Amino acid sequence: NGSPEEIHGILFWQVKNIALVHTSSTNPGMNPFVYKKTMHFAKNFSHKDIQGLSRSLAHMFHNRDTYSTLDVELEKFILSL
Repeated sequence: NGSPEEIHGILFWQVKNIALVHTSSTNPGMNPFVYKKTMHFAKNFSHKDIQGLSRSLAHMFHNRDTYSTLDVELEKFILSL
């Protein structure tokens, strides 16, 4: 049971890795296992999709508790995937 901040950080980290792999023709310095797994995930998203996911996660974190709680926004985000 992680806190919403921990879960958000993990999701943002993964989206960042997907973006790195998607825009790089070679391994950008990741562990080979992580690179291979991330390459597989990156094939499921367009560049525009990745930018949208990243933007959504950034806005969600910066607007937490202003419009909605982070846990509710994370749930909406995950259900939208």
